[in-house]
Amino acid sequence: MLKVAVKDACLLIDLELMGIMDLWVHLGVETLTTSDVVDELRDQHPGILAYIEAGNIEVVQYDTRVIYPRYAELTAYGLSLPDVSVLHLAEERNAQLLTCDGPLRQFAKGRRIECHGSIWVLDQLFIAGLLQGGIAAAKLEYLMSLEGEEARFIAPRLAEPYLRKWRKQT
Repeated sequence: MLKVAVKDACLLIDLELMGIMDLWVHLGVETLTTSDVVDELRDQHPGILAYIEAGNIEVVQYDTRVIYPRYAELTAYGLSLPDVSVLHLAEERNAQLLTCDGPLRQFAKGRRIECHGSIWVLDQLFIAGLLQGGIAAAKLEYLMSLEGEEARFIAPRLAEPYLRKWRKQT
């Protein structure tokens, strides 16, 4: 069983875009996020909110007196208030942080917090037998093909080894 996973908005949105939120839930990982992330999702992502309301994702709310001082300290690193809240939660729970946000990942890794992104989630679903290789590859390629506001910044050099691995298993 994987450790507790703390997710930020961008990773939850990726799961929604790829249509694999149900598969993540079936993986059985205790999944947490913060009320700041939920506020970020509220208007445009009712599908994700349904998983929260169903109890598949636990929402932790922090007193602003805890998060704001850290936020003031970390804005220089390009971190938003929701970023700081999930970082704090990952530290507090000694959990892995699942995010696609570059500055957040870089800062968290510097603090020795285990971080993973959408490719890793797809690979965990593949390893668990919840996602066939060809489908995992197609989901990642779809994510990489998005443009405009939905564009995801996944380096092809990072994606290619997984795409090859998954395609071999179809």
